[in-house]
Amino acid sequence: GGLQEISRLLGAEPLATDPASTGILLPEDAVSLGVWVDSSALDELGLRADVNMWARVMTAADSYQTISMGAVFDLDEPFPSGSEVAEGPWKLFTGDLPAARAPVPAFFPFELVSLFFTTSPAARLSNGVLRLDDVTAFGPSTGPDGLVIEGFEGLAPWAPLVNQGRTPDVVQRTAISARTGRAGLQFSWQEGFTAGQRGIHLPPGPFPIPAIGGPGFHLGQQVRVKLGDLAVPVQIVGQLSHFPTLYAGRGPFFLVNLDDYRDYVRRLPTGSLDRPGELWLALDPAVDRQQAVAEIPEVIPGAVFIRDREAVAELAGRNPLAGGGWDGLTIFSMAAIGIAVLLTLAVHALVSIRIGRMDMAVARVLGFSHRQFFLSLATERLIVAVLAIAAGAAMGYWPGLMLLELVDLTPQGDTPVPPLTPSIEGWLMTGVLSGLLAAAILSVGFAAMAARRLNPAEVLRGGG
Repeated sequence: GGLQEISRLLGAEPLATDPASTGILLPEDAVSLGVWVDSSALDELGLRADVNMWARVMTAADSYQTISMGAVFDLDEPFPSGSEVAEGPWKLFTGDLPAARAPVPAFFPFELVSLFFTTSPAARLSNGVLRLDDVTAFGPSTGPDGLVIEGFEGLAPWAPLVNQGRTPDVVQRTAISARTGRAGLQFSWQEGFTAGQRGIHLPPGPFPIPAIGGPGFHLGQQVRVKLGDLAVPVQIVGQLSHFPTLYAGRGPFFLVNLDDYRDYVRRLPTGSLDRPGELWLALDPAVDRQQAVAEIPEVIPGAVFIRDREAVAELAGRNPLAGGGWDGLTIFSMAAIGIAVLLTLAVHALVSIRIGRMDMAVARVLGFSHRQFFLSLATERLIVAVLAIAAGAAMGYWPGLMLLELVDLTPQGDTPVPPLTPSIEGWLMTGVLSGLLAAAILSVGFAAMAARRLNPAEVLRGGG
C-alpha cells in the first residue's frame, strides 16, 4: 500500500505546465535555425568577454543535440558572429542543424527545447536583459525568409533555467520585446553568471518535478537540487519517514519519478545523467532466480554488489543474529582489536630499537646499508608475526569449536537436536588475518624509521 501511494504521488498531475507541450516542432526539411535577438541592453554593461548563444534540439529518435548560434555580444566585432541580418537593434543569429551535416532519417523532425547563453569569468555579467523573438526555421520548403515557428505569442510554457543563486531568472512576454506581432520574450537575470549556462527552456512534463520528501521537508516546499552549474527544481507533494536503504540521519532525501527527472536533465545544456548507484529488480515468478542473479554482473559493467532478499531471509532463518547487526558488531570489534594490535606492535618495535641501539650502531659502523637493516628488521618481526598469527588462529578455532559444543545444552542438560553446527565467515576471517598482517608490516616500517634516526657516533660515545 505504501509503494502504491508513492507511485500515485510521483505520477501526479503537472503543477505548472502541460506535458503535451514538449518542444517547438521544426519542418522536416529544416537545415538551420534562426533566432532574432535584441542585445542592446548589454552594450551599457561594459562587458569584457563574449556572450554566446546555443540551442538544444530533440530528434525524433529521442536524442538531444546542441548547436551553436553565434555570439550575441562580441568584443572584437561590431557585427556579432553568427548574425547575418540586422533590423535596428534586432539581429538574426543562425545555426546549422546536425542533420544538415550528416543526414540521418531517424533524426527528423527536430523539436526546439531550450535556448541558453554562456560567457567567461572575465565578462563580469552581474545582470542583464535579452529580448528574443521570431524563432525561424530555414529549409528548401520555407523560402529564403524562413518559417517562423515560435513568435512567443502563444501558450508555450517557456521558463527560465533554474540557477543556484538567491534570485531566480525571469521570463516575460511583453509588447516592448516584440520585433513583429503583439509580443516577444524578455529574458532577464539579477544573479551574475561567469561560468555555466543561463537561458530558457520548455519543461517536458511536471515543473517543478513532483517529489516525496523525507523528514525535514513539508508539503508544497520547493527545493533546488544542484546539478553542475544549474539546478533541478522539485516540489514536495508527499512525505514519508522511512524508506529502504535511505537514512535521514545521513542527510535529507526525497524521491522523484525517474522518467520526469531524466527528461528534464537531458534538456539542460549539460544534458548528462550519472549512473544510478542502486537498482531494485523485480523478477518474474517463472524466471530462474539463481540464473538471473548470476547474469546481472554480465549486464552491468563495473563492480556490482548484489543483495538478494530471499538469500537474506534464508540466512536470517538459519542465523537470527545475522539480520540484527551482528556482523557489524563483529567487524567493529575486530577493527578495535586490530588498532590495539597495531599500537602494541609499534610500541614494541620502538622499544626494541631503543634497547638494541648499541648493536645497531656497531652494525652501521661495520658497513650495514639501510636496505640490509630493513631486511633484517623485517625478517625478524615478520617471522614472529606470521608464527603468532598462525598459532593464534589455530588456538582460537579448534578449542573454540570444542567449547561451543560443551555450552550448547538444553535446559535439562541434554544435547540439542539438531546439534550445533558452527560456521565461519570466510570473508571476515580473511579480513581479520589480513589486518593483523598489515599491522605487523606497519610495525616493521616504524622500526625501520626509528633505526634510521639513530646516530651511530652519539650511541657509541654514550656507551649504550
